[in-house]
Amino acid sequence: MISGESSADRELDARFRAAHATIPREATATEHRIAEIKIAKKAEPPNGWPENQMKSPKVPKRKLAQSPRSKSDTIETVIRLEKRVWEVAQQRNAAEFKKLVPADAVMIFQSGIVLQPEYLVTMNARTISRYEIRDMRAFMPNATTVILYYEALRLGEQNGAAFPSGPVVESTTWIRRGKRWVAILNQETPISS
Repeated sequence: MISGESSADRELDARFRAAHATIPREATATEHRIAEIKIAKKAEPPNGWPENQMKSPKVPKRKLAQSPRSKSDTIETVIRLEKRVWEVAQQRNAAEFKKLVPADAVMIFQSGIVLQPEYLVTMNARTISRYEIRDMRAFMPNATTVILYYEALRLGEQNGAAFPSGPVVESTTWIRRGKRWVAILNQETPISS
């Protein structure tokens, strides 16, 4: 017997020899580790401690659910931000627009799909002379997403051509990135007369 060898070590050695007595090959390190783990699971806890004292306490998972008050506050904040997007677009304020609408945002207009960088390049060719937002509604599918939808009427032109006439249904998806809310997707759908 080797000095300092425990009964668990002797048991492991005996089990290993017995299991591999008929197989003339060398055991892998993985096989040794598996055998050690099996034996450790059967061993008594050190110092006679009850097993449940050895386990780390369970920490409750953090829930992302929001209270109704914080949800309504979040929705009110995002509605203000959506209205701000309209203001800065009308003012052609690219710097403020970038803060609200990130570079990876997608806008789906009647004229086609426009990414934020392309929108910024054409911002000065677009004139929003007047707009009206009606019946804005919102919901939160989760704590980091707010989806707005509403009716909008806008008058203006791009490159000398008037915007398509008539109201549209707008839908904007806002997501939380860090401490800020950003509009990641906007789509307008014409309302048929």
